[in-house]
Amino acid sequence: MKRRKSFLLMVLLFCSTFLFTSFLTKANAELTTQEIIGVKSIREENLPRIPVSLKELPIKHSGEAPYQDAQVSQFKNYINWAYNVGITTGYTPTSYQPNYSVTRGEMAVFLNRLAGSPRYSPPFNVYEDISLYKTHILWLTATTVTNGTAPYYNPNGTVTRGQMAAFYTEWQKLQEKLLQLPTMVHHLKIFQVIFLLMILDG
Repeated sequence: MKRRKSFLLMVLLFCSTFLFTSFLTKANAELTTQEIIGVKSIREENLPRIPVSLKELPIKHSGEAPYQDAQVSQFKNYINWAYNVGITTGYTPTSYQPNYSVTRGEMAVFLNRLAGSPRYSPPFNVYEDISLYKTHILWLTATTVTNGTAPYYNPNGTVTRGQMAAFYTEWQKLQEKLLQLPTMVHHLKIFQVIFLLMILDG
């Protein structure tokens, strides 16, 4: 009788343990699924759109840029201007490497500085492959200039002439209403500088 009771108790304990473990496994699976669905839905949402206003940038550095290779480049004047207003900080403190290509992540930084480095706190992330330049990239996405290739932005990919022309065109569309006669020359100069500085690899 005692052996029978012990056997039944062991069976009951085993069944209870099995059922409890199954319950936890199912609960964890549902939670994981909900988390995955939640992240996925957030990543598929569009960031709230933000306006962009181009204003005349103040001079941060006077004189020629300290990049030796820039001073013998055909784009010398443009590079000096970009250095003066703080759009570029060079490849190194003494070199600019004007013939290097620009990554999509670096491009986001350039365009953010072009807009005056506005403060931006993204409400959520829409890309799975960004860490460096994350805030700049999400800011650029929120301006509608680029939507990347969601859920990937490819921050290390280089910008081709065609792609940069597309960014350039979209940026112009955003500023079309702001291009009044007194400021048109300044805005066109900005577009020309960015267009030339960022696609000098071809």
